[in-house]
Amino acid sequence: MAAEEVTAFLAKTSFFGGLTPEVVGVVAGMLKEKRVSTGEQLFAEGDTGKSMYIVREGALIMKRHCGDGTEARRWSRALSPAARRRIPFCTS
Repeated sequence: MAAEEVTAFLAKTSFFGGLTPEVVGVVAGMLKEKRVSTGEQLFAEGDTGKSMYIVREGALIMKRHCGDGTEARRWSRALSPAARRRIPFCTS
């Protein structure tokens, strides 16, 4: 993806959209594209955070677990809001 395309994409997001075009351009220049396969795990709960991921295309699933290991929450997000689905927190 060309630098101009990345800058235009970032400027449309809620996170970066309020920044000046110059700042968005600087941020865009610092990004590295990472393509992932379906089902690939990017990080696990408890990992030390070293990166920020911006989903440009596709969908993601985030999972969180209770202390006993049972699934507490699953959150799925696709580009279409209609595809969003939430599963409630566990009750304990």
